[in-house]
Amino acid sequence: MYTPVYEIPFIPTESETDQLIAGSSKKMAALLQLLKETAIRLEVCRTRWVDFNPKQKTIRVRAEKNSNPRIFHISDELLNILPEKDEHILTANVRCLQSHCLQLRKRLAKRLNNSRFKEIHFHT
Repeated sequence: MYTPVYEIPFIPTESETDQLIAGSSKKMAALLQLLKETAIRLEVCRTRWVDFNPKQKTIRVRAEKNSNPRIFHISDELLNILPEKDEHILTANVRCLQSHCLQLRKRLAKRLNNSRFKEIHFHT
C-alpha cells in the first residue's frame, strides 16, 4: 500500500519576493506583484481590463478549477506597474510565463548568490 509523503512547502521571505519582482520586466513584475498581493493561481492571466477597477483599487478574478470568483483589493504599487490598457491585463501563455520566471530566478540566484531563488515558483 502506497503512503504519500507530505512536505512543508517552500515559502520565500518577503524580501526575496520583492527582489524577484524588482529584477523582472515590467509585465512580469505586475504579474508577480499581483500574485504576491492576492495569492491567486495563474488564473489571473485571464483577467481583462473590465475586471479591473482603478478607482476602488480592486480586481475581479474569474472562477477556475471549481473555485469561486473573487474581488481583491490591490496596492498603489501594483497600480503603478500595471501594463498599458489593452484587452487583457496580463496576457501570456502559462508555459511561457513559467519559462521566463525560471530564467529570471536562475539569473537572480547567481547574481545575488542566493540559491533560494531557484525554489520560488508561482504557487509559492
